[in-house]
Amino acid sequence: VKSNFGHLDAAAGVAGVIKTVLSMEHRTLPPTLNFTKPHPMLELEGSPFQVVGSTREWVGPLPLRAGVTALGIGGTNAHVVLQEAPALPETDAPRRGEEVLLLSAKTEGALERMTAALAERVQGASGAWLADVAHTLQVGRARFPWRRFVVVRQGEDAAAVLEERSSSGADAPPRIRTVFDEGESRGVAFLFPGGGAQRVNMGEAFLREPAFRAAIDRCAEWLRGPMGADLRDILFAGPERFDAAARELDRPLWSQPALFVCDWALAQLWLSWGVKPEALLGHSLGEYVAACLAGVFTLEEALGLVVARGRLMEAMPPGGMVSVLAPVEQVSALVGPAVSVAAINGPETCVLSGPLPELEAAEQALTARGIEHKRVRYARAAHSSMMEPYLEGFAREVARVKFRAPSLPVVSSLTGRWLQEREATSPDYWVRHLRHTVRFSDALGCLLESGDRALIEVGPGTTLTALVRQHPARKTQPVLATLPTKGDAPGSALAALGEAWAAGVDVDWEHIRDGERRRRVDLPTYSFDREHYSLDDVAPSPVTRDAMAARAKATGPSKPKGSAPRRGERVAPRDATEQSLAECFQTLFRLDDVGIHDDFFALGGDSLVALRLLAMISERFGKRLALKEMLTAPTVELLARKLGGKDEARALPPGMALLQQGTRGPPLFFVHGAGGQAVFYRELAQAIDAGRTAYAFEARGLEPDGPLHTSVDEMATAYLEGLRALQPVGPYLLVGASFGGAVVYEMARRLMAEGHAVPLCAMLDTPGPGDVARARAGGVGFAQEQVFADPEQQQRYVRVWEANMLALRDYAMPRFEGGTLQFFRASTLIEYLPKHVELEWLDSGAVVRVESVPGNHLSMLLGENAAGLGAKLAAFLP
Repeated sequence: VKSNFGHLDAAAGVAGVIKTVLSMEHRTLPPTLNFTKPHPMLELEGSPFQVVGSTREWVGPLPLRAGVTALGIGGTNAHVVLQEAPALPETDAPRRGEEVLLLSAKTEGALERMTAALAERVQGASGAWLADVAHTLQVGRARFPWRRFVVVRQGEDAAAVLEERSSSGADAPPRIRTVFDEGESRGVAFLFPGGGAQRVNMGEAFLREPAFRAAIDRCAEWLRGPMGADLRDILFAGPERFDAAARELDRPLWSQPALFVCDWALAQLWLSWGVKPEALLGHSLGEYVAACLAGVFTLEEALGLVVARGRLMEAMPPGGMVSVLAPVEQVSALVGPAVSVAAINGPETCVLSGPLPELEAAEQALTARGIEHKRVRYARAAHSSMMEPYLEGFAREVARVKFRAPSLPVVSSLTGRWLQEREATSPDYWVRHLRHTVRFSDALGCLLESGDRALIEVGPGTTLTALVRQHPARKTQPVLATLPTKGDAPGSALAALGEAWAAGVDVDWEHIRDGERRRRVDLPTYSFDREHYSLDDVAPSPVTRDAMAARAKATGPSKPKGSAPRRGERVAPRDATEQSLAECFQTLFRLDDVGIHDDFFALGGDSLVALRLLAMISERFGKRLALKEMLTAPTVELLARKLGGKDEARALPPGMALLQQGTRGPPLFFVHGAGGQAVFYRELAQAIDAGRTAYAFEARGLEPDGPLHTSVDEMATAYLEGLRALQPVGPYLLVGASFGGAVVYEMARRLMAEGHAVPLCAMLDTPGPGDVARARAGGVGFAQEQVFADPEQQQRYVRVWEANMLALRDYAMPRFEGGTLQFFRASTLIEYLPKHVELEWLDSGAVVRVESVPGNHLSMLLGENAAGLGAKLAAFLP
């Protein structure tokens, strides 16, 4: 470039890079300015080099490569090799007629500027390029608290839509929605509506989605046999057949399978979009969809039950249902015995069901007292005494089904609690489910109190969405409808996706394209607020020899390999005992420099290494120390004191270990795992609050002459005695991992019954009694993963492990009404534990807050995982 510009000094290299990249882009070699022929002394004829004297096409093997050399006048040379960028991938014509554009920012102002910049960029965009714009925003941008999604139809002015900043009507799905939500990512719960939500053409706009259509087709083909007709002819009817189809959908014979199929197909669509629910809840018939998704019965078995349910209700004499805006206690006093409470949908809303004459009398009584009510569009008295003559026939149908344990948590709309395996697999449960009151309000409260999830109504209408928004247990949980009323219009699917994304739901945008080839395109980047930050003036200070020495001492050289991390200077061993212990440390950690104040755990020690150290101490000194001694004597100096009988540590109750000493607030109490040890809690205790005293209960059976507790009740009794000796009154802070969580549960239950506060009752990946029983039946037993100091120690460990596993298996798990449990589930599964270890505890009567944390059953308590878990537990400290 020198012939073009002359000497560019520091810019010479980058100018050469720019010229080379442009040459590659245009596949053209530009001439060197003013060049005619090379100097003969260069002898270029016999070399691979040449000077380009005229413009010519750049041909050669692909990809094109070139070198750029920058020779600095001071002797600094740089050389870079460039290769042409890969060709842009081919794209397909967009399959959908709409696209959803996602924008996100950290501030409202930045979001508005980004929207304006995008509007300017997409002027006239359509077709494949608009699809590429949407794809780029979906897969190439982070999700910040300020979120906006925009649904744009192909062929319309995308820029104009972006500039609207408003929706397209109260009843239509929003085309533009702006949300502020500080949660980065949320789990999801699916809600399935029941009878009365059906309508003709529900989900028609979703037929363009392959997963939805495939699910509809699969169900419709199976239903041809028992129904003798094609459900699709009733579900999706044109103007000429609309009224006839509507009349058919008012009949239970068709409304039941139609609603089930629509709910099921929409669930398959969400799953195909990568949205996996953590929990499921269905209203009446909707629970069949939830149970089917959870694997309680197959799709074909579910369809058979739904058909039987529809025929049963079709055969019933006419009846009716009335929705009432008043508490069920107030309403029940106004109706006669023939009228049943069909559903309790909220604290202030319920549904009555019964014969028409008695129901009309109830309506008159409600009107007389000024209580708002509305007749439900359903010509049968569902969940009423009018169904009892038909239950025996339905029981015969249910008996043919092979029920299975749910693989996903399901909230029962019959009990209002988490559905248990014994209920889900009982034919009697499904018979009672048909007849008895739908306790949706209790079930919804149970779900809302279990965690901060996004709730998606997976079915037609917004009935459940409205009930969620009105429920007192709802805090910040977002709720959205898949098929809002009158919302089956083009773009409905993408609007639902946009709503989910804005609510913090993780969506698989690549999979949504269903193989459609898209590419990323150049779009406006993040619009920063450009606030000015100035540094305060700093008074100058002279650079002196002393200041430089102090700085050098503060920063210091890097720590040499083989030295121990420590605070302060190394203090050498002062006697033979300390010297021998230091040698043990050096052998274990492969160090050549250990002082008497170096901390065993800071050097990288854990319970396994501690057992090896204790074995070495036993061999050298002829004395056996318990593993818990390492917690209060983790240095050479403190261990030497213990060996010399000079330990001044406070005497603790039997089986109690001190994890850390502090001064802040009430202490933490940890309960051992199945192996009986508690050293592994050390990192977690520090992560929760390093300034708070923390104790741990270890199994007494690990001691040479200690008693072996064989039940959770025995352990709770013994450990509560030790706990009260150290802390007579609450509030109590309890933590138990794995088996320890069950003991913590029993301790907290008793403490609260005595009137004490237990603000922290943390259960960390604790399996239920049934989980242990299944694991034992499957052959899971003790596997040695530790090195023991002697065979007797190993025998005691195995004995404790076996006793604790049997104790948990046989634990009756009394109900814990009024309690609150913090349940943390490991995100990485291990072979012998179920995916949802919390399931049995959800039916305890307590409020159970479930959260998934990084790590597996063991690693969730170590390293960075312990730090993250500790921060979450610290939020519950008083």
